[in-house]
Amino acid sequence: MKNSSTWWGESTIPLGNTMKLNIGLLSIAIENKGQEWHIYSQYEKDSDEFNTRVDKQIGLTDNIDYKNTTRLFVNTLSDIIQIGPVLADRPVVCRPLKPIMVLPKSKVTLYVSTPIWLLIKLLEKNNTSLLQEIATQRLSDTWFGPSTMRGDLCYASSTNGRTDINALPLLPHRAITPLVIHNATDKSLSFERVSIPVPMLSVFLTNNGQFHTESVGLTWQDENNLAKLKIGDKQANTTLLSGPRQRAEQGQFIRAFSAIFK
Repeated sequence: MKNSSTWWGESTIPLGNTMKLNIGLLSIAIENKGQEWHIYSQYEKDSDEFNTRVDKQIGLTDNIDYKNTTRLFVNTLSDIIQIGPVLADRPVVCRPLKPIMVLPKSKVTLYVSTPIWLLIKLLEKNNTSLLQEIATQRLSDTWFGPSTMRGDLCYASSTNGRTDINALPLLPHRAITPLVIHNATDKSLSFERVSIPVPMLSVFLTNNGQFHTESVGLTWQDENNLAKLKIGDKQANTTLLSGPRQRAEQGQFIRAFSAIFK
């Protein structure tokens, strides 16, 4: 077996070989069977979502007994797989351990982390085929909005929301987002959940091997759960690994806060 601790990027998987990847609680195996590819996956039962495990091996296929199996058929022969880190395809709703209050005309920056998705592609001579997307962490669905008729289907994730970025653990399967919350009103803003528009964010790699995104600015201007969104610029000394799934509109308002108390 050939071992590596860098799980993203291009990998050559010879015919009859399998790449096994363990990252956090996710285990996957990608098997090259010529014009047929098998992708196996499962989540470990360990409850530690901050598990730092990461390991990649490429070698001859042996017994694989994972819970989920996907068979994929392609037109041409290729042995090059590309795995790219991307963010979720829906907003991620984070619930801090305790409600947060931002005083009138005040601003706070919280550093939150959200799980990475694996974008698995087959690189062919004149084409790139998407084989599968797999989340590094199984997230539950949640509804985010003022009623059952108005709102958005999102993912739910726990976070500590640190004011000191150095207090966040370095994890190989989560991306850190600086969340800048500005209360532009004359009343206190207190909320229990905040929605991070991760489909609008890119993934960058820092010099120390941590994933980061642009900053997200949320400005609360009136007495509802909408906030004016501003996506920040690329951070210094980082390398772009993947762009956003969707573009943010200039001056866009989004549903950002829930359980607001003034």
